[in-house]
Amino acid sequence: HLACDSSRVELLQFLESLFQTTNYPRERLTDIINLANKRGHTCLMVAAARGNAAAVRRLLELGADGMRVDKLGRSAMHAAVQV
Repeated sequence: HLACDSSRVELLQFLESLFQTTNYPRERLTDIINLANKRGHTCLMVAAARGNAAAVRRLLELGADGMRVDKLGRSAMHAAVQV
């Protein structure tokens, strides 16, 4: 979630490159991207809440689930409109 909380999209690129160089299945990267923290926030939700459009775009390209909701029933779109 640190990569999504900042404006440093290169951290997301680094994560993706690790998966490419180690030959892990692409689904595992998607699973990691869609992990939620204790509040139920995914990386996509964090990036959207911070107004980090570049990270949101990249996460969606990598397979982030835009339909997931946090423990309060809010999605990444909810987070984005509150910015």
